[in-house]
Amino acid sequence: MAYTKSRVQWRSIDVVVDNDDLLSTILLFVPVKPLFCMKTVCKRWRALISAEWFRHMYGLRGRGCDPPSFIICASLRCFFYFSLARYTFRPYQFCFPFTRILQSCHGLLLVEARKSPYGEKLCYVYNPTTGESKNLLIDRRFYNGRVISGLCLAFDPKRSPIYKVIAIRHDLRVSNLYWIDIYDSQTCVWICLEQPFTATNDANFFNGIFWNNGIYWIRRTAATSYYLDLETWIVGRPQRLMTHKRPHTGRLKNYVMESNGHLHYVSFYSRNNKLVLKVSELLHDSVWCEKYKVNLNPISCKFEGMSGPQAAVLCIYRGDKEEDSAAFFLVRGKIIFYRFCDGYFLDLFHCPIMESHKGDGLHYQRNHAFEIIESLAPV
Repeated sequence: MAYTKSRVQWRSIDVVVDNDDLLSTILLFVPVKPLFCMKTVCKRWRALISAEWFRHMYGLRGRGCDPPSFIICASLRCFFYFSLARYTFRPYQFCFPFTRILQSCHGLLLVEARKSPYGEKLCYVYNPTTGESKNLLIDRRFYNGRVISGLCLAFDPKRSPIYKVIAIRHDLRVSNLYWIDIYDSQTCVWICLEQPFTATNDANFFNGIFWNNGIYWIRRTAATSYYLDLETWIVGRPQRLMTHKRPHTGRLKNYVMESNGHLHYVSFYSRNNKLVLKVSELLHDSVWCEKYKVNLNPISCKFEGMSGPQAAVLCIYRGDKEEDSAAFFLVRGKIIFYRFCDGYFLDLFHCPIMESHKGDGLHYQRNHAFEIIESLAPV
């Protein structure tokens, strides 16, 4: 009887293993790292897991309930990997000695790199989960009177496995004229839209964020903020955002951050002996609303330097549940966790190396924490 039962079990296993549809359905729910190990089982499993259709379906599955990880930039030559799920912190290395992360977007990174401090720039899309990369072969030379004024990555695996890179070029012959170049990962070809658009001659199209099928460049004033609709390719202005004016005393730092499908404008300021974090969220009808406004004085009293120039907001994390949403701060090499729902805070790490870089490249006027979601997306 036991022998018969064992034979039935093995036959059931064989049915699963020999059925690609059933096997792929099961593999879609396996975490990324164990899934990589399964590629070594046999050539058939490797081909199945490496297939583009499977990688696309794996992206549609979503990230699940696990929080993402982050790559933190201390300087052009110093990066760290920080996991919210495991609270691990370790050095991270790119293949080029001088690297700048321009943007993270649903598991892919847009990266600018050089082999030497003043060498030729190379732009590529990089998947930190698989280690795959693709050179964009972008022409940075001055041609037709146009120079690059910004690069952005647009990728939504739930819409399509294809990503786009948008280059904004400034026509120096006409001070307020800009052109849009588009790179499509399916064709691997750059095309230029026929119609230019107008913007202020000092417009900044770097550090854009992909959200709601558009690219957003949010600045402190409506006059210098723009968005690009990726369906109509029309450039417009988002609704005016109420921002704080820089106080005569105290300080003010502003950030634009995206997390789990939420676009935030973050103000971190001190005024009248009060340290405040204010988070505004852009709704899908392009209306800004105040999501969080918290008094950080309890943290400031415990951690020296919280209210000084060496403190910064690393990231805003929006969990699937509201009680999981949190802010992460960097204060003199310490990473501090703050939970919005109850005000709980905790000193997670103290990294002396990060502290030693505070005067060497830690410029807090732009984001230095880039979200990493485990993804099999091909580049």
